[in-house]
Amino acid sequence: MAPELDPPFHDLAHDRRWEEYGRRLADDGLAWWFDMEVPRIAAHVAALPAEHAGRRSPRLLLLEGTFTTLPEGRRPKQVLRDIGILYRLLQARRDREGIAAACCLACAAVWDFGDDLAAAHPWRRRMALLVRRGDVSPLAHAALLAFDAHYTLFHEGDPAAALATLDHQRMAAEAARSAAQGLYGATLQAIAHTWAGEAERAALTLEDAEPLLDRAHPSSHTGLYFEIARAIAACAMGEGAAAYRRLTAVAAAVPGAWLRPSIALLFDANRLLAAALAGMLEESERLSARLRARAGSDHIHLYTALLHFAAGVARLGVPRPYRALIHAEAGEAAAKRAACLPFAVMNRLLAGIALADLNEGAEATTRLCATITECEAKGLLLFTEAATVELAALALGRGESERARSLIDGIEAAMGPGRSCRSAVRPAPFTADLLARLRPRPTRHRYWAVGEGHERPIIIRALGHFQLTVHGEAVYDRRWGRGRTQRLLKLILALGGDKVAIADLIELLWPDVDGGRGYASLKTALARLRRTGQRGSGSPIQWIHWQESRLSLSTATVAADTLAFEEGVRQLRAAPAPPLTPGDLTFLLDLYQGDFLPGEEGYGMIERRRNLLRQAHLWAVERLIDAGGAGTAGAPLELLAEAVRVNPLTERLHVLKMATQIECGYTVDALATFAEAKALFRDHLGLAPGPELRRLATRARRGR
Repeated sequence: MAPELDPPFHDLAHDRRWEEYGRRLADDGLAWWFDMEVPRIAAHVAALPAEHAGRRSPRLLLLEGTFTTLPEGRRPKQVLRDIGILYRLLQARRDREGIAAACCLACAAVWDFGDDLAAAHPWRRRMALLVRRGDVSPLAHAALLAFDAHYTLFHEGDPAAALATLDHQRMAAEAARSAAQGLYGATLQAIAHTWAGEAERAALTLEDAEPLLDRAHPSSHTGLYFEIARAIAACAMGEGAAAYRRLTAVAAAVPGAWLRPSIALLFDANRLLAAALAGMLEESERLSARLRARAGSDHIHLYTALLHFAAGVARLGVPRPYRALIHAEAGEAAAKRAACLPFAVMNRLLAGIALADLNEGAEATTRLCATITECEAKGLLLFTEAATVELAALALGRGESERARSLIDGIEAAMGPGRSCRSAVRPAPFTADLLARLRPRPTRHRYWAVGEGHERPIIIRALGHFQLTVHGEAVYDRRWGRGRTQRLLKLILALGGDKVAIADLIELLWPDVDGGRGYASLKTALARLRRTGQRGSGSPIQWIHWQESRLSLSTATVAADTLAFEEGVRQLRAAPAPPLTPGDLTFLLDLYQGDFLPGEEGYGMIERRRNLLRQAHLWAVERLIDAGGAGTAGAPLELLAEAVRVNPLTERLHVLKMATQIECGYTVDALATFAEAKALFRDHLGLAPGPELRRLATRARRGR
């Protein structure tokens, strides 16, 4: 289904004013090409009558080339030669915008053919000259920089250099007010961050750019590339199932005629990779069978390399490592012919992993070490990490647990604080099992690591008082900005801290606004909250994740006393293994320094969470008394005094304290406890002490 003609062109075509139609299309169409609106261009060029073909300007001929770079029977050199002729015609007319469009078209043709990315070299030199001259429009400038970064990334495999170029591209896209170029730049940034081992940062980049999807023209191919980048980042974070669902839905919603062969191949390869990493074995087999013929093609080397890699990863999961090795070797050969360094590295990594699964440990180690050396030199840390995980698994298989642990510790230190290692080639359970075998069961809970030698950069305290600390520095009121920024964090905590539905947050924070405005307000508040968790001009901390319309606090970078306390109580209640100890309970009680968000009112779930936490605190106190106090004889009274201090409105604690005092013969102290409880309940709850407290008071008065 082709896009309809824009109103001005529709009117001109209706009146058969073809000369004016052609002149206007030559101007507007060039801007459409820079924004990659290929179906839109095709629809408007197709409306021109055939008899006008001989009178078309170089610009119009160039626009025809944007959607006819892959006709049957034509080879890359022939297409590039034709573009070169147009380039010289435009150069003779000193048409800088047309020259820039020709350079972009040549680079797009090289990418579409997938034959040899090095063929773009002469065009990139021309693009660099245009950028240095600076006499093209901001839109053309943004497109030139984007294509250059594209080849820096996929041909040279240099994420750092690509990101440096994309910083300038983003400014040019903003100057041109081009949503499509903003999307394209964000797409390339996300892939660069992912390959550099920063998948969370890639996800944030895409999330920030997502509003541009609605502003870009529906026919722009940049939206499709954006979805592919989102899937690449999700797979790198171990979220293959979500990536598979997203790609499947997007591909089904896009008209087939809009999918250029290169985009269709990228969709299929990444969908297969996502299914394999998600452990969807049947779907992986089905997709592998469908793509087998395409992966055997002898001329689209670039996409053949990626298809072989995806099919090989799927074969590892079956498991058929020998078939994975065959795919890896064929994929590496195709990547070398295509001059695509990252795809060659990916297939070399796959070959090393397949050899490890075939028990060829020595050869696997050699290949994996060579891959690590190459990836570290280029900054492709995503693949360095995956290769290191395999080396650790091999070392553990040989009984060298210290060597394996050293490898994992080294890569985690390189990836940044609080981040657990993972593999971009293995399903998440593989790495989780490896880490479980290498490391003893943690003695503390995942939401709290303060004081254990691996401090997390962000600490949230909400029990007894509220405070956010970033790298040891407290965030004070003036840094929060607007009040809803702080309330957003409090509500995330109150709703559990993990996979909190954004619809619930919008309803609570902006109950009187419509859905679209509420969504935009939440995005703004979330952006402020994320900046609040940043110290100075340093790198942003990835501490709040947004995925599938839900927000979660990162367990890798956030220590939250509330969530740690709740999780600890839940674990100990469910299945205490190792057996429940006074140390575990003491740790929990140390976390509980008072009511949840004291003084915070206005939201019912905060009060509900507060009451639930009071009851959990009571449970921990009772179990600790049963386990022998705080670990020393005579401790129960001190423990109960502290428990009453931090949780004074729980009547059961006063009952336990009075009963213990009476049993120890401290009847005067028991009566003092009763008087204290009576005053507390009267002043704060408007209630009198319950029957059990009154009965204990009677016993104390009688001296029993």
